[in-house]
Amino acid sequence: MGQGLLTPVLALRDGALACEGVALDTLAEAVGTPSYVYSSAAIRDQFRQLDKALSGIPHRIHYSLKANANWAILRLVRSLGAGAEVVSGGELYRALQGGFAPEEPPTRAKDAVLFAAFAFRVWLSSSIGACP
Repeated sequence: MGQGLLTPVLALRDGALACEGVALDTLAEAVGTPSYVYSSAAIRDQFRQLDKALSGIPHRIHYSLKANANWAILRLVRSLGAGAEVVSGGELYRALQGGFAPEEPPTRAKDAVLFAAFAFRVWLSSSIGACP
């Protein structure tokens, strides 16, 4: 493996590739492959670096659910203070289920809320057999 791929988060440990000190072959044996492995340390670090770079101006970082709507990542970025950026009813649902507060409207929330309300109405109407 090229040494250029190694970082403090992704490193060789006892000759095996490891993420945050956990050998990836051990993870593969435990959960199978293919698997996605995310580093909470790397996400925290990148979030803090961006937050620090913007510290001179009023700001709030929003995480785009389109990038990755993994529940653990949503909880992590929310715990760091991020808002949610959504563009669809599905993303809005995921954001709300991930713990983002509805009183903190995500970017383009009006369109997402309208879409979600429309989708729910269609689903409800279909399920009871009448479409108003």
